[in-house]
Amino acid sequence: GGQFQNGLYDLAIWENNTWTYANVMLGNWALINDLHVFNGQLHAAGEASGFPGVVHSVMVLQGGTWNLVDQSFNGSILTLGEHDGDLVAGGDFTELGQFGGTPCAHVARLVNGSWEQLSNGLPDRVNALHDRNGTLLAGGLIFDGMNTGFGLALIAPSDTAWSLPAFSNGSLLGTGSMGVSAVTGFGEHNGEVYLCGNFNVFGPWWNSDGSQAALWIDATEDVAGIAWINGPGVAAVTSYNGQVVIGGEFQSANMTLCSNVASSDLIQGMLDRDAEPLRVKLSPVPVADVLT
Repeated sequence: GGQFQNGLYDLAIWENNTWTYANVMLGNWALINDLHVFNGQLHAAGEASGFPGVVHSVMVLQGGTWNLVDQSFNGSILTLGEHDGDLVAGGDFTELGQFGGTPCAHVARLVNGSWEQLSNGLPDRVNALHDRNGTLLAGGLIFDGMNTGFGLALIAPSDTAWSLPAFSNGSLLGTGSMGVSAVTGFGEHNGEVYLCGNFNVFGPWWNSDGSQAALWIDATEDVAGIAWINGPGVAAVTSYNGQVVIGGEFQSANMTLCSNVASSDLIQGMLDRDAEPLRVKLSPVPVADVLT
């Protein structure tokens, strides 16, 4: 999902060793921000421009046709996930409906076919969602004194409110050194969750500091850095061939020169994957499939 062929298409399909293109969002300059499979059906979150303005919506593929899921939102839908058996959408919206009406603070769940705010909502934009053994993790802007960011938040099954991580062992997820500080993605490797974005990690253990990529520790709700990155940020983290892989916009990882993509077994250090010198963004987040 994305925007292709100078804005003509928003979906690319790899089939028979070639790319074909299609449209999901209805309107001009369509853009897909995320793809997610829920209950065996492919869902897309995105936007398109039309006569009433920019329409932000979630679409579902049913019988070969893309259909609108309930109603649109008044801001960008950046990520899809699931929680307690319901589809969840997160983004930069504050109300349901294209022109607003029903308050919905940045995260919504689909209940009996209708969108509603998930629990007490979140105070700022949601960039990424990830289910971890029933607990939903959300990543967003990191508080910098001038925004209402939360960085990381979580809600356990049947909980009635979102909470911030306990950071029981004293770790800290702080602002990054350049650009907008935020958590932008999650991924899993060897049964553990990793997060990425533009941030600095300060840990209580030896070699647990880092920047822009970190391990999430379930038991204590702490973070531990896995690399020092030189660049604006890491956009995605995933697993491939026994290694954790990061992609984004950076020139080095742990003092190893890299071209925007790097991998590591977390023992030998980061290896350059020799990508083209272009910014890399992976979707859906977390990435579940590998294209070779």
